[in-house]
Amino acid sequence: MACLAYGNSIDGPGVTTENQIKTNPATQSTYNNYVLKVGNIRWNDGETLHVGFRGGTPWQRQTVASIAVQWTYHANISFRFDTDGKGQERYDILVSFDTTNKASWSKIGNTSRDSAAAGSPSMNLGDLNQFNNDAYNQRTILHEFGHALGRKHMHQSPWREEHPSVAFDREKVYAHYYQNQGWDRNKVDLNILAEADLDWTQITERMRMRMMDLVMPKFDMQSIMMYPFDASLMLGGQGGTQRNFELSAWDKYAISKAYPYHP
Repeated sequence: MACLAYGNSIDGPGVTTENQIKTNPATQSTYNNYVLKVGNIRWNDGETLHVGFRGGTPWQRQTVASIAVQWTYHANISFRFDTDGKGQERYDILVSFDTTNKASWSKIGNTSRDSAAAGSPSMNLGDLNQFNNDAYNQRTILHEFGHALGRKHMHQSPWREEHPSVAFDREKVYAHYYQNQGWDRNKVDLNILAEADLDWTQITERMRMRMMDLVMPKFDMQSIMMYPFDASLMLGGQGGTQRNFELSAWDKYAISKAYPYHP
């Protein structure tokens, strides 16, 4: 099941959409395309994010805590996990394990706090279980906690157009996700085809570079934030991307620049 940078977060605080007319350089045709305008969804430098759980087995909660912490090895931010369910009632990130459709998703950055504070999950890890191999579970957790720290999907980077392996055949992408996930064109735009941009009206000059490292980083085929795409979804049936199972060198660098120890 493909992850969602959860739809409600796209329509919620910090993230807006803009419908633009764009030109496909391969065909010189124009098309309407959502651009995701992301505001200041960064957490504060040095912040400890309190992570709670809604349900889940002891194994699931401990596995999340032991893997998600990898992000904090490279950034001035930390997690505190309430794995026994006996901690505070208010959390910054609230993780559930609803197995409906085996979907995994997360709110983006500090928009997680609004949901968690209201007692609603800000993240779901619906396909995390002991029947998966360890690498698959690690990928799911790292990817969703990347979203929780403010990372967007790598395939939505505006720099993807410079990479020949990620030239989407839009109609094939729409058809694929409708047939396999039941997604309409709008959801495909929001989670696959839309390019991320910054809402400059919400971001100070001081925050500009840090936000760019979160939302618009250098394009990285090895990123944990990349979806796997078959070549059949690309123009000419060539290219495609692979599923990645660990933080790439650029993931580590980008998160260190987004949450620096020495501003």
